[in-house]
Amino acid sequence: MNGVYLLKMKVLVTTSVVSVFVISKLFTNLSLILILAPPITFGVITLLLNKYWYKIAYYHDFPNVLRLFFACAGGVLLDPLNLSYLLGGLILIFVGFFANDEAMRRLYRQKGVIVLSGIDATGKTTHAARIAEWLTSKGLKCEILRFHRYLFVDKLSRMKLKVSKTKVQRDIPAKTGKLSVIRPYLSLVDNMLLYFLRVVPNIAKNKWTVCDRFIWDNYIKYKALGYNLKGLDKLYFLTRPRIGIVLDIPPKKARERIKKRPEHIQYTEEQFMTERKEFLKLADENGYLVVQTTKPLREVEKTINLYLQRFLE
Repeated sequence: MNGVYLLKMKVLVTTSVVSVFVISKLFTNLSLILILAPPITFGVITLLLNKYWYKIAYYHDFPNVLRLFFACAGGVLLDPLNLSYLLGGLILIFVGFFANDEAMRRLYRQKGVIVLSGIDATGKTTHAARIAEWLTSKGLKCEILRFHRYLFVDKLSRMKLKVSKTKVQRDIPAKTGKLSVIRPYLSLVDNMLLYFLRVVPNIAKNKWTVCDRFIWDNYIKYKALGYNLKGLDKLYFLTRPRIGIVLDIPPKKARERIKKRPEHIQYTEEQFMTERKEFLKLADENGYLVVQTTKPLREVEKTINLYLQRFLE
């Protein structure tokens, strides 16, 4: 990032904070306009300049628009007579002034996030490890994050089983017990926390994250099992990384594979068919790669690496 450009942004942020602070104290009814007008004006101007003059991505300065919004909100919030408002305003101004816009730009694009999805037994965990090894060989920092390893949902389930002294029935994927009613909601909160606590910091640090499954995998699983998901569809699909790979195998083959895993929940072929349809639809809507993992491992690995190479260049 050009040092002169960074200096200009800091000057703009400082000028905006001072102007907004003074005007908001003189005209208290203009607070909302003072928060929104500067970033919107800046956003429109930079959008037009980037698209038609500089010939770069129109959204290039969106992170700086966000910085200006935080700064203006902080300027309006500043109140020497109210400690809470004063602290809140100072924090917002600090973020607006010192935020690394390159890191914010990576967050906006979700740069460095690779999602592996698909029905059970397609090799997601295996290929997540292979991708991580491949990225490391390229000199890139990376981390594998497993979205089926919950922060707290599984702990709640185990606590319930311990209290009721019930044995886990791995062959019955049914909606039983009181927890099952709210489980889709808890899973969403759990996975969103996992995303913001682990994935977002990695993006900001320019560290790649290989996601073994993702937030929407739970939605698709619950849908196949017949859970009530009213109002959750948009929330589960709110975050859509640019790099996605759907690993695919016939449902019959998936059923054969999990039969050999006694510890695995024995989902039916019909449930896998429902899930597969959803995953293929997801891939089509987002332009994700679909790979048949019934092919030899090396061939699948080569296809995936060729796809990922596009995002490294």
